Amino acid sequence: MQRLRFSLIIVVMFSAAVLLLTGCGGSKYAAKVNDSYITKDEFQETFNEVLKYYETTARKLKDTEKAFLKQETLDRLINEEIVSQAAALKGVSVPDKQVDEYINDLKQRVQDPKKYQELLEDRAYSEKDWRERLKVKFLTDALSEEVTKNVTDPIAKKETFDKYVADLRKDASIKIYEKF
Repeated sequence: MQRLRFSLIIVVMFSAAVLLLTGCGGSKYAAKVNDSYITKDEFQETFNEVLKYYETTARKLKDTEKAFLKQETLDRLINEEIVSQAAALKGVSVPDKQVDEYINDLKQRVQDPKKYQELLEDRAYSEKDWRERLKVKFLTDALSEEVTKNVTDPIAKKETFDKYVADLRKDASIKIYEKF
Protein backbone atom coordinates (compact mmCIF):
# COMPACT_ATOMS: atom_id res chain seq x y z
CA MET A 1 0.00 0.00 0.00
CA GLN A 2 2.83 2.35 0.94
CA ARG A 3 4.55 1.55 -2.37
CA LEU A 4 1.33 2.24 -4.38
CA ARG A 5 0.86 5.59 -2.63
CA PHE A 6 4.50 6.53 -3.35
CA SER A 7 4.07 5.58 -7.03
CA LEU A 8 0.88 7.61 -7.26
CA ILE A 9 2.62 10.65 -5.74
CA ILE A 10 5.47 10.31 -8.26
CA VAL A 11 3.00 10.12 -11.18
CA VAL A 12 1.10 13.19 -9.93
CA MET A 13 4.31 15.17 -9.42
CA PHE A 14 5.61 14.15 -12.86
CA SER A 15 2.31 15.18 -14.49
CA ALA A 16 2.38 18.53 -12.70
CA ALA A 17 5.97 19.12 -13.82
CA VAL A 18 5.06 18.34 -17.44
CA LEU A 19 2.14 20.80 -17.27
CA LEU A 20 4.37 23.49 -15.80
CA LEU A 21 7.07 22.98 -18.41
CA THR A 22 4.73 22.88 -21.40
CA GLY A 23 2.31 25.50 -20.10
CA CYS A 24 -1.23 24.73 -19.15
CA GLY A 25 -2.59 25.72 -22.51
CA GLY A 26 0.28 24.10 -24.33
CA SER A 27 -1.57 24.78 -27.56
CA LYS A 28 0.41 25.10 -30.74
CA TYR A 29 -2.36 27.25 -32.16
CA ALA A 30 -2.89 31.00 -32.07
CA ALA A 31 -6.52 30.79 -33.22
CA LYS A 32 -9.18 28.59 -34.75
CA VAL A 33 -11.50 29.85 -37.49
CA ASN A 34 -14.38 27.47 -38.05
CA ASP A 35 -12.55 24.18 -38.63
CA SER A 36 -9.16 25.67 -39.58
CA TYR A 37 -6.31 26.55 -37.29
CA ILE A 38 -3.78 29.38 -37.39
CA THR A 39 -0.64 28.00 -35.78
CA LYS A 40 1.57 29.94 -33.42
CA ASP A 41 4.39 29.47 -35.92
CA GLU A 42 2.31 31.00 -38.74
CA PHE A 43 1.34 33.87 -36.49
CA GLN A 44 4.91 34.47 -35.27
CA GLU A 45 6.32 34.35 -38.80
CA THR A 46 3.74 36.84 -40.05
CA PHE A 47 4.22 39.10 -37.03
CA ASN A 48 8.00 39.06 -37.55
CA GLU A 49 7.51 40.08 -41.20
CA VAL A 50 5.22 42.94 -40.22
CA LEU A 51 7.48 44.06 -37.38
CA LYS A 52 10.61 44.00 -39.53
CA TYR A 53 8.89 45.92 -42.32
CA TYR A 54 7.55 48.50 -39.86
CA GLU A 55 10.86 48.92 -38.05
CA THR A 56 12.78 49.10 -41.35
CA THR A 57 10.54 51.75 -42.86
CA ALA A 58 9.50 53.71 -39.77
CA ARG A 59 10.95 53.23 -36.30
CA LYS A 60 11.46 50.83 -33.40
CA LEU A 61 8.23 50.08 -31.57
CA LYS A 62 7.48 50.26 -27.86
CA ASP A 63 6.18 47.12 -26.15
CA THR A 64 2.63 48.49 -26.04
CA GLU A 65 2.79 49.21 -29.77
CA LYS A 66 4.10 45.69 -30.42
CA ALA A 67 1.19 44.21 -28.46
CA PHE A 68 -1.24 46.27 -30.55
CA LEU A 69 0.55 45.17 -33.73
CA LYS A 70 0.35 41.53 -32.61
CA GLN A 71 -3.41 41.84 -32.19
CA GLU A 72 -3.73 43.49 -35.60
CA THR A 73 -1.64 40.73 -37.15
CA LEU A 74 -3.80 38.01 -35.62
CA ASP A 75 -6.96 39.83 -36.76
CA ARG A 76 -5.54 40.01 -40.27
CA LEU A 77 -4.73 36.31 -40.30
CA ILE A 78 -8.24 35.51 -39.07
CA ASN A 79 -9.76 37.68 -41.82
CA GLU A 80 -7.51 36.04 -44.41
CA GLU A 81 -8.69 32.61 -43.27
CA ILE A 82 -12.31 33.75 -43.46
CA VAL A 83 -11.70 35.07 -46.99
CA SER A 84 -9.98 31.82 -47.97
CA GLN A 85 -12.90 29.76 -46.70
CA ALA A 86 -15.48 32.01 -48.39
CA ALA A 87 -13.53 31.89 -51.66
CA ALA A 88 -13.47 28.09 -51.55
CA LEU A 89 -17.24 27.99 -50.99
CA LYS A 90 -17.78 30.32 -53.96
CA GLY A 91 -15.36 28.41 -56.18
CA VAL A 92 -12.97 31.37 -56.38
CA SER A 93 -9.30 30.47 -56.67
CA VAL A 94 -5.97 31.89 -57.78
CA PRO A 95 -3.88 29.93 -60.26
CA ASP A 96 -0.18 29.59 -59.48
CA LYS A 97 0.43 30.98 -62.97
CA GLN A 98 -0.95 34.36 -61.86
CA VAL A 99 1.52 34.51 -58.97
CA ASP A 100 4.38 33.35 -61.23
CA GLU A 101 3.59 36.04 -63.80
CA TYR A 102 3.51 38.75 -61.15
CA ILE A 103 6.85 37.66 -59.68
CA ASN A 104 8.47 37.33 -63.11
CA ASP A 105 7.21 40.78 -64.06
CA LEU A 106 8.64 42.23 -60.84
CA LYS A 107 11.98 40.50 -61.45
CA GLN A 108 12.09 42.00 -64.96
CA ARG A 109 11.34 45.48 -63.63
CA VAL A 110 14.01 45.18 -60.93
CA GLN A 111 16.43 43.66 -63.50
CA ASP A 112 18.97 42.66 -60.87
CA PRO A 113 18.57 39.37 -58.96
CA LYS A 114 20.46 40.86 -56.00
CA LYS A 115 18.04 43.79 -55.78
CA TYR A 116 15.09 41.45 -56.00
CA GLN A 117 16.54 39.39 -53.12
CA GLU A 118 17.15 42.58 -51.11
CA LEU A 119 13.54 43.57 -51.71
CA LEU A 120 12.39 40.28 -50.19
CA GLU A 121 14.85 40.51 -47.31
CA ASP A 122 13.77 44.07 -46.48
CA ARG A 123 10.31 42.67 -45.87
CA ALA A 124 11.60 39.55 -44.09
CA TYR A 125 10.16 37.37 -46.87
CA SER A 126 11.51 34.23 -48.35
CA GLU A 127 10.41 33.52 -51.93
CA LYS A 128 7.88 31.03 -50.52
CA ASP A 129 6.49 33.63 -48.06
CA TRP A 130 6.24 36.21 -50.84
CA ARG A 131 4.29 33.76 -53.01
CA GLU A 132 1.90 33.04 -50.14
CA ARG A 133 1.35 36.76 -49.45
CA LEU A 134 0.65 37.37 -53.14
CA LYS A 135 -1.73 34.43 -53.32
CA VAL A 136 -3.69 35.79 -50.34
CA LYS A 137 -3.83 39.25 -51.94
CA PHE A 138 -4.96 37.89 -55.31
CA LEU A 139 -7.51 35.62 -53.66
CA THR A 140 -8.90 38.55 -51.67
CA ASP A 141 -9.09 40.65 -54.85
CA ALA A 142 -10.80 37.84 -56.76
CA LEU A 143 -13.37 37.25 -54.02
CA SER A 144 -13.98 40.98 -53.78
CA GLU A 145 -14.66 41.11 -57.52
CA GLU A 146 -17.06 38.17 -57.23
CA VAL A 147 -18.94 39.66 -54.28
CA THR A 148 -19.11 43.18 -55.72
CA LYS A 149 -19.56 42.39 -59.42
CA ASN A 150 -22.81 44.40 -59.53
CA VAL A 151 -21.32 47.43 -57.76
CA THR A 152 -19.71 50.05 -60.00
CA ASP A 153 -18.49 52.76 -57.61
CA PRO A 154 -14.99 51.90 -56.30
CA ILE A 155 -15.71 53.26 -52.82
CA ALA A 156 -18.99 51.35 -52.63
CA LYS A 157 -17.13 48.21 -53.82
CA LYS A 158 -14.69 48.50 -50.92
CA GLU A 159 -17.44 49.20 -48.40
CA THR A 160 -19.54 46.29 -49.71
CA PHE A 161 -16.63 43.86 -49.51
CA ASP A 162 -15.56 45.07 -46.05
CA LYS A 163 -19.13 44.56 -44.80
CA TYR A 164 -19.20 41.11 -46.43
CA VAL A 165 -16.03 40.07 -44.58
CA ALA A 166 -17.26 41.61 -41.31
CA ASP A 167 -20.53 39.67 -41.63
CA LEU A 168 -18.64 36.44 -42.33
CA ARG A 169 -16.49 37.11 -39.30
CA LYS A 170 -19.56 37.66 -37.10
CA ASP A 171 -21.02 34.35 -38.28
CA ALA A 172 -17.75 32.42 -37.97
CA SER A 173 -16.78 30.28 -35.04
CA ILE A 174 -13.57 31.93 -33.85
CA LYS A 175 -11.51 30.79 -30.89
CA ILE A 176 -8.46 32.85 -29.98
CA TYR A 177 -5.75 31.08 -27.98
CA GLU A 178 -3.24 33.94 -27.91
CA LYS A 179 -3.83 37.03 -25.78
CA PHE A 180 -1.80 40.20 -26.12
